[in-house]
Amino acid sequence: MKRAAAQGDPSAAGQAAAAADRLREAQRQLERNQQARGERDVQDAQRQAEEIAEEQNAIAGAAAALPAAGPDRLPQQQLLGQRKDALESKVEGLEKQLDRMVGETTRDSRDTARKLSEAASGIRDNKLKEKIRYSKSLLGSGAPEQYARNFEEEIGANIDTLRKKLSEAASTVGQTARDRGGDALDKARELARGVDSLSRRMSERREEGAKGAKGAEGNEGAKGAKGAKGAKGAKGAEGAQGEGEGQGEGQGQGQGQGGRGDTAGGPRDGGGYGDRRPGLDFSPEEIRQFRGEARRFANESQELRNLLREQDVDAKELDEILKQLRQLDSDRVYKDAEELQRLQTFVSEGLKRFEYTLRRQTGDNADRALVNGSDEVPPEFRALVEEYYRSLSKAKPKP
Repeated sequence: MKRAAAQGDPSAAGQAAAAADRLREAQRQLERNQQARGERDVQDAQRQAEEIAEEQNAIAGAAAALPAAGPDRLPQQQLLGQRKDALESKVEGLEKQLDRMVGETTRDSRDTARKLSEAASGIRDNKLKEKIRYSKSLLGSGAPEQYARNFEEEIGANIDTLRKKLSEAASTVGQTARDRGGDALDKARELARGVDSLSRRMSERREEGAKGAKGAEGNEGAKGAKGAKGAKGAKGAEGAQGEGEGQGEGQGQGQGQGGRGDTAGGPRDGGGYGDRRPGLDFSPEEIRQFRGEARRFANESQELRNLLREQDVDAKELDEILKQLRQLDSDRVYKDAEELQRLQTFVSEGLKRFEYTLRRQTGDNADRALVNGSDEVPPEFRALVEEYYRSLSKAKPKP
């Protein structure tokens, strides 16, 4: 990118594009690694919840099988108390792990973070740790057997709720806001490049038409000069018929062949060869092809618009671009060179600016290197990246 900023380097644009591509690939690799780690963390939390549920079921069964009295009750009661202590510790450890995961996952997936937060909050709101601790005291309190059994069932139900929330969190992993934002950015980038390519091809074809019209004009001028010479010759040869008659005939031939009548004039003056203004020389097949591409890009723009709406991203600028893009699917604009040029410039340059703006709006920009898991990057690097994308947004397509 630094080389791309150098003046007078013809390969700078290609070097900058390659640098940006490598940066984006590095970002995507980091995101894949982060997503894989998130999946492993959620799966580990699910595994712990399953172990807690199995242990609770075993404890509840053992509590129900405690002898009402006798020498075996106390040892079994003490063993159950130790198992309940261990179970409480496991629940507490899982709660802390979930809180940590919420903080680490928020940037990547709001849905996953919300489900994890609900799971951790459920542990606190249901007083799961406190219930396990209290159920331990019931073992030696002489409480009615049915009451103790109901309490164990309530603990089991709370653990099942925890497992459900973790299952919901696991189903959202991979369906991240970052991924959806990345999809929107990819679509915007591809759309900007496609429309820019269409605009360049239209411009090249217009220039070819302009050169052809200029050549035709030159040929007509040569014909006119040749006709004038012929008129002078005719005037000399027919001198016996009188100077007035020879002059009139010579002028008539000069005008007929020289071209101020039906076939002469510049490309904007009209005439027998038709209006040859640049941009109006497209063949019907070319117009059909250009219109088809414009229609396809308009459909892709609408898909991008729908995707952004789902993410609550402001896309008013895209709405106006889409409106102008749809006009390129009209025969009318291919008969007006100035209007066609205006639409091309508005749509092509507008999409470049919109792609750059979208990067900044989504927050997870492809031009940011999250190498340390933070949105912050060295100021000099951030300034360099932003300057590069500003140059892209201002660049004009080359013919």
